[in-house]
Amino acid sequence: MNLVELAEHIVGFRPEHLRPASSVTGDAVSLRLRVENIEYLGAEWIVSGSVGGGRLDGKKVFSRLTSAQGLALEGTYDFAVPQRELRFFDRSTEKRVAPRAVSLQ
Repeated sequence: MNLVELAEHIVGFRPEHLRPASSVTGDAVSLRLRVENIEYLGAEWIVSGSVGGGRLDGKKVFSRLTSAQGLALEGTYDFAVPQRELRFFDRSTEKRVAPRAVSLQ
């Protein structure tokens, strides 16, 4: 799971939910991702990179895709996570808390 510590809480999302923005519909949180590694594992591709800009600038994240979708190393792409797939945790107890609106920009 990708975990992001913010001042007020921790936000988590699974790698399979971080997808190219063009494939995400509905309410979503957008990220600019600079691709640093693409690994083919047979049935899936693991893409890792750093977020560019916003509250997560420089944060390493991972995406699990069914195809490489034309991604190239060192390229920068728009990715997104559907809002409904975000998980929230209390910073002090690390226990899950109710969902809330969040902007990572």
